[in-house]
Amino acid sequence: MLHKQLFKGKLQQISLVILSLALGQVQAAEQLKVMSFNVWTVEGTQAGRDHIVNIVNTSGADVVGFQELSDPALIANALGWHLHTQSSSSTNIISRYPILESSPAKWGAKLQLPSGKTAWVFNTHLPAYPYQPYDLRDNTLAKNETAVINSANSARGSQVTALLNDITAANALTSADMVFLTGDFNEPSHLDWTQAVADSTARSYDLKVQWPASSRIAAIGLTDSLRQLSPDPVSDKSYSWTPRPAADEVHDRIDIVYYAGTGLTPGSVANIGPADGSADTDIVYANYPSDHRAVVATFSYATEPVEAGENILTTLELANDLALNGTAGLTGSSVSINWQAFALSAGGVLSPSSAVTFTDSHDPATTISVSQAGSYILKLTVTDGQSQYSDELELRVYADACLAAKATGDWTASYYDRNNDCVVDLIDLSMLVSDWLKDNSLEATCYYTGPLVSAPTVLDGLTGTTNDPVPADHGSNATNTPHIALTWTPTGGGNNSNNQWELYNNWPNGGTGGMVYQMDSSPDDAYKTHSIIFTPESRYNVRVNNIKINVWSGGGNSNVNWTLTGTVSGLLGSGIFATPNGTAVTHQINLEGFGSETITLALDQSSGKGTYIAIDDLSFSEIRPIN
Repeated sequence: MLHKQLFKGKLQQISLVILSLALGQVQAAEQLKVMSFNVWTVEGTQAGRDHIVNIVNTSGADVVGFQELSDPALIANALGWHLHTQSSSSTNIISRYPILESSPAKWGAKLQLPSGKTAWVFNTHLPAYPYQPYDLRDNTLAKNETAVINSANSARGSQVTALLNDITAANALTSADMVFLTGDFNEPSHLDWTQAVADSTARSYDLKVQWPASSRIAAIGLTDSLRQLSPDPVSDKSYSWTPRPAADEVHDRIDIVYYAGTGLTPGSVANIGPADGSADTDIVYANYPSDHRAVVATFSYATEPVEAGENILTTLELANDLALNGTAGLTGSSVSINWQAFALSAGGVLSPSSAVTFTDSHDPATTISVSQAGSYILKLTVTDGQSQYSDELELRVYADACLAAKATGDWTASYYDRNNDCVVDLIDLSMLVSDWLKDNSLEATCYYTGPLVSAPTVLDGLTGTTNDPVPADHGSNATNTPHIALTWTPTGGGNNSNNQWELYNNWPNGGTGGMVYQMDSSPDDAYKTHSIIFTPESRYNVRVNNIKINVWSGGGNSNVNWTLTGTVSGLLGSGIFATPNGTAVTHQINLEGFGSETITLALDQSSGKGTYIAIDDLSFSEIRPIN
């Protein structure tokens, strides 16, 4: 049983490692966050300006289209960003990245991105009145689609024409790698006022309307980022107007981020607003000052026309229906895509190989099967009729998991695997006995007479500034566990940096003073693994007792997958911490390491909102030596 259990554990670890190992550095897709923010002229005070800057920082935005911002230089200077002032004094674009030029009528600015790509960003604030949804509510406008469209065109049509003319005059859709349009459009979208919505709503004045502004914007090739990700307006309304309560208010989505660009993909769209419990607010900001929810859209884009993906190290057993992650940044009827496989000899010579078969050699993200161990080069080529681009990845396939694990370069045999063959058997036992008999230092020289297991150390929060990173060594060498060092990972970013352990005060159901350790993830559904590593001194051991998972109201019912692994023992335990929305639940672990090994508690959220979850009351003890 010893042989079977230990080898099975090692094989599972190898399988996880080899499928994710990158043997060489590859160029990954870049991200860009674009924000539309009507600030409602709150920048008239220092407190208001501080709120604006904090909201931008909270969003992680790289460029913001502002509306109703009359003194943009103060905000740009506070952020340390670049400013483009538009023709209207209250509409402005502020960018983390340098501004190369302005559009002819100043509706837009062209940005230089760190990847070398360029992006046009246009911004608008269309006239608010007459506001047709109000007129429909008040029965001053006929409940007739044609009448509504005519009224909207009369109110905003000329400005929409001027905006689209400026986009055309700048050659924006052909002179840059990507184009964005932000704005308070003061007009709903035709993608929201559908017949399905009219049939499902309780509002008597709702009807299907092909709103002209959004229709004309879509007609030139710009895509509504939210509706690209969430096309059903019945189930996802994402109202940006307005978080301000009013009995007869007509809530609607009038703040939108549009986009266009080859290889440009929206990953998430989030509304920022007050802590009002509304489903329309995705990111909560206390004391939110505006009458519009801000909208931030996160995009990814390929930095090259073609990327084959990461290099792969795997086993022959696992190289069946193995997924590739290539991308092609070119699209269209004239574009052709093709994968090829070449065997790589020990001398570096390439030759076509039939040992690798592609499920669809014209799909960048196809799957493959490999019939023979060896080294291969997989080449992805994209042509557009004029130019040809290609990228390669290296595929190493080993006959078994032991060979593959050793090839990673950081493999270490189990303490009990004395001959390093990935199997613990009688040969290893005989070698272990031999080593033991040769050891002349077995006589005890000191004796410990205290309790074998210490009183627990309980970490229930840390005094500091909310959203500061948790110190990496927090909790190390505590009074009850002086021989245990801790390492929190990831951490070490700035205040409110994405994807790290963070301090948080006044968290509901939190520890002393509401202090907890927040598992920050951005965006909310891009979960990141958060770990705590316990490293004992020689001859001491670690026992992890329990942990409290705390979910902020609005975070949803949340599951956290957990594993406890030792550097010697491998997997010690695993499971799921299920915690209902708005509660704090203590979960028992009660597992310990072996032989002074370092153990890692890894927490990997799988449901709920990422930034709405935290831990506290982490309890652990040290196991002291008998002699």
